[in-house]
Amino acid sequence: MTDRTKTKRQLLEELERLRGRVRELEQASPGPALPGLSSSNPFVRSLKKFQVVFDNAPIGIYQAAVDGRYISVNTTLAALYGFDSPEQMRGAATDLTAQLYADPAQRDALALLLAERGEIHNHEILARRTDGTTFSTSRNIRTVYDESGTPLYYEGFVVDIDQRRKAEEKYRAIFENSVAGIFRTSLDGRFLDANPATALILGYDSPADLMATVKDIGTDVFADSGVDPKTVDYQEMEKGVISYETRLRKKNGDEITVHLNVRIIRGPDGEPCLEGFLQDITERARAVQALRSAHREMGKRVEERTRDLRKSLVRLRREVKERTLTEEKLRESEEMFRRITDSAQDGILMMDDEGCISFWNKAAEAIFGYSAAEARGRNLHGLLAPESLGDDYLEGFDRFRATGHGPIIGRTMEMEAVRKDGENFPIEISISSLRFKGRWNAIAVLRDITQRKEVEESLREAKETAEAASRLKSDFLSIVSHELRTPLTSVLGFAKIIRKKLERSIEPNLQGADQRTERTWRQIMENMAVIVAEGERLTALINDVLDLAKLEARKVDWRMDAYAVRDLIDHTLTATASLFRGTPVQPKVDVQRGLPEVLCDRDRIIQVLINLISNAVKFTARGAITCRARLTGESVTISVEDTGIGIPDAELPTIFDKFKQAGDTLTGKPRGTGLGLTICNQIVDQHGGTLWVKSAQGEGSVFSFTLPLADRIGSLRDIR
Repeated sequence: MTDRTKTKRQLLEELERLRGRVRELEQASPGPALPGLSSSNPFVRSLKKFQVVFDNAPIGIYQAAVDGRYISVNTTLAALYGFDSPEQMRGAATDLTAQLYADPAQRDALALLLAERGEIHNHEILARRTDGTTFSTSRNIRTVYDESGTPLYYEGFVVDIDQRRKAEEKYRAIFENSVAGIFRTSLDGRFLDANPATALILGYDSPADLMATVKDIGTDVFADSGVDPKTVDYQEMEKGVISYETRLRKKNGDEITVHLNVRIIRGPDGEPCLEGFLQDITERARAVQALRSAHREMGKRVEERTRDLRKSLVRLRREVKERTLTEEKLRESEEMFRRITDSAQDGILMMDDEGCISFWNKAAEAIFGYSAAEARGRNLHGLLAPESLGDDYLEGFDRFRATGHGPIIGRTMEMEAVRKDGENFPIEISISSLRFKGRWNAIAVLRDITQRKEVEESLREAKETAEAASRLKSDFLSIVSHELRTPLTSVLGFAKIIRKKLERSIEPNLQGADQRTERTWRQIMENMAVIVAEGERLTALINDVLDLAKLEARKVDWRMDAYAVRDLIDHTLTATASLFRGTPVQPKVDVQRGLPEVLCDRDRIIQVLINLISNAVKFTARGAITCRARLTGESVTISVEDTGIGIPDAELPTIFDKFKQAGDTLTGKPRGTGLGLTICNQIVDQHGGTLWVKSAQGEGSVFSFTLPLADRIGSLRDIR
C-alpha cells in the first residue's frame, strides 16, 4: 500500500468518525444549539482538527452536490484546477462537466459507475484547469446516502498523476526503443513483459510471440542449468542488482552468450517480480576467444624467438640468485649467530692466535663482570686465569698456534677462573679450534658452576647422612632380630612353661589355704599373665617392625594369584571369630553378586583384613562390623565399616603414619604397635591399589581399599 493510499484512507476514516460524532451530538441536543457551542467543547475541537487536516491535506478533497455543484473543497484541490482559493472555486465552478472535465463523456461515464457501485477507486480522468490546460488525475469517489437510500452528495479525493503518466510514457518509449533487452518475469519463470529487443535477441517474432511461447525461462531459455534468476536467493537480490554472464537458447535452438543484470521489484499489483536487462555479447565473446587464441599463438612465437636469450638470462639469473642467496644466508647466519650468542645462558668467547679476546657474548659479561668493550683485545690468560693457575692456562699454547691442537682442545673440563672483582670461582669449559683467515682461533663455551658445586656438595653430604642412617637402621634391625627376638622368645616360652607348671603342680595343693596364701597366689598368676601379654605385644611389635622394613625394602616374596573376594572375607571372619565372642558386636557380610576375581597375595590381603577388623572390634562397643565389596571400574573396592567411636578429624591426615595410634586420644592408652595401618597401606600399595578412611567421631569409621581385577595381571606385574 502506497503512502498516498494510506493518506486517503486515513482522511476517509477521520471524516467518518467526525460525522458520527456530529450525529451523536445532534441526537443528544436537538435544535439550533450548535452555533453557540463553546470552543472548549470536544465536538468543536474535533471540527477544528478536521478542518486543519482538510485544508492541509496533500491531495485534493471535495464534497459535491448531486446536481454537480461543489459543497466544499480544500486548498490543494483549488490549486490543482488553477483557482486562487477554495472559495473562488466553489463560486466559479457552477458547471463541473463543462468547466473541469476535458472530455464531458468521461463525467457521464463516471456518474453511471458511481450510480452502479456507490464508490469508485483509482479512476483516471483527464481534467481541465482554468487556463484551459489539461492534466491527468486519479480519483476515489463515494456516494453519501440518507436514511432512505437517496443520494445526498458525493465525497472525493483527487490526485494529479500527470508527472507519473509522463514518466510512464517516457519509460515506455525507452522500453520499446532500447537496443538492449528489457523484460519482467514472475518468480515462477513466466514472462510478464518484454520489449522488442528481448524478442529479437532470443529469435522470436514479437514480444507477444515470446510471452506466448515461453512457459518457463529456466527450461525454455537458459542453456546453463542452475543459473536462471529463479535459483537466486531473493533476499540477497533485494540488496541490489545481480550481474552475470550466461548462455541462452534462442527459439531455433541456437545458443548465444549474454550479459544479464537482474533485480527484484514490485509489480503494479504489488507482487514481487524480476526485472532484467539483457545484452547479446556473443560476438564479443567470440572476439575475446579469438584474441586469446591469437595471444597464445603470439606467445608461442615470442617464446621460440627468445629461447636463446632466455637461456642466457636464466644462467645469469642463477648466478645472481646464488650470489644473492649466499649473501642473504651469510646475513642470516650472522644474525642468527648474534641472536644465539646473545640469548645463550653460557658464556661464549673467542681467542685469536695471539691469545687476545676477539668475541665476548652477554652471558660472558654477566659471568665475569667485564663488558664486551672491556674484554675485546685483552689477553685472555692474563684477564681470566688465577695467578696460581697461569702456567696451566698457557700449557700447549705454542702448539695450538701452529697446529690448532693442544692438551685442552676438544675437551670439556672444570677449572677455576677469576671475576673482575677478583673472586675465584669454578667454571666448566669446552674448547674447540677454528681456522679463520689463515690463523687458528680458539672458541670456548663456559658456564659458572658455583651453584652446581654447592648442590653437589649438599647432595654428597645428604647421601652420606642417608647412608649412615640406613646403616644405623640395618644395625638396629639386626640387633632386634638377633639380640632381642631370640632372648624374648626364650623369656616368653619359659614364662608360659612356668605358668603351666604352677597351674598343674602348685594350684591343686592350695585348696584350703588361708586367704593370704590365696591372695599371694593370685598376684603371682596375674604377674605371669602380664609377663606373657607384654612379651607377646613386644614380639608383635618386633614382627611388625621387621615386616615393615621388608615391605619398604621391597624384599617380600609376593605370591600373586586370582582369588574370589567372598572367600577372602569368609576366611578372615573365621580367623577373627574369637574377637566377637562375648561382645554385643555382630559381624556382617555384604558382597556384590557376580563379583570377578581379584589378583592378590592371599595371605597378605587376609593380613590387611584381619588388621582392619581387629581395629574395628577394639573401638566398637556395640552394633555391627560390616565387610563390603563392590566392583568400581577396573578394580574391586573392599570396605570394613564399624559403628564405633570414630576418629577425630585432626587424626585422619596422619592415621596411616608409623607408630600413630588413634587409641592415644580415644581411650587414653595404646592398643597396638601403631604399625598395623602403615603395613596395610604398604601391602595395598604393592598391589597397585589405594587405602583410605572416612570417619566421623561418634558415628563410626569406614576403611576401604582397592584391588585390581585378575585380568589385569600383566599390568600388575609391570607395577611390581
